[in-house]
Amino acid sequence: MTVKVPVEPSVLRWALDRADMSETEKAFDKLRVSEWLRQDSQPTISQLTKFAQKTHVPFGMLFLSEPPVEEKPLADFRFRGSAPEKYSAELTETILEQQRRQNWYRDYAIARGLEVNEYVGSETLASNPEQVADRIRYDFGYTPGMVRSGTEARKAIIELLEENGFLISVAGVVGSNTHRPYDPNEFSGFSLSNDYAPTIFVNGRDTKNAQIFTLLHELGHLLLGESGVSVSGGEEVHQQHAEQQAYNERWCDSFAAHF
Repeated sequence: MTVKVPVEPSVLRWALDRADMSETEKAFDKLRVSEWLRQDSQPTISQLTKFAQKTHVPFGMLFLSEPPVEEKPLADFRFRGSAPEKYSAELTETILEQQRRQNWYRDYAIARGLEVNEYVGSETLASNPEQVADRIRYDFGYTPGMVRSGTEARKAIIELLEENGFLISVAGVVGSNTHRPYDPNEFSGFSLSNDYAPTIFVNGRDTKNAQIFTLLHELGHLLLGESGVSVSGGEEVHQQHAEQQAYNERWCDSFAAHF
């Protein structure tokens, strides 16, 4: 006899919304999700397992009596008119993974007796972002004319950041799952401030020039000692929406544009 399990329709709907999916999608053709939502039938353990895999929700959460309230795991610095209000499952999972990576490296650095990163939190919003950009560029030994292409510039900036104690990741999909790409309209990148393991993540689905701007924009946040998600959109968007952005975003955009 096949064992079926009761699941709250509201929890199923939460899982679908979180994954930005609909019960009518082809991926659910054999699962009868619409029937579960109407409570006309119940899923088997095997069916519910497949549903959890397709929506990228932990299996155990589907047995909750009501949808969980998910807090954003990181501050939202995005210009409100340019990005979705909620974080996608892809962004949320990536933030949590980068936080785990950062915590591991922080413990490693402390155990090895490594020094703190002197750049983290070294500036305030009262600092002149253009002067700070000049100073950091000098400290790093970077001149714009040292590379020719956007790819070379991105590579050079990443190497300089890593040489100066910053952890850098650039990716276009969650892990190695090509079916879960990041959306450049949702986020350009994010920063995770930490004295031992300051981290920058860049959305690799963006253009090369946008990725360069994001690297520098997130560096600006780390200089201010801030952690958060941004969707800067590059220098052009910075100029168009400067008055509507939060001051810390304008500061980081000015820093990146001058660098």
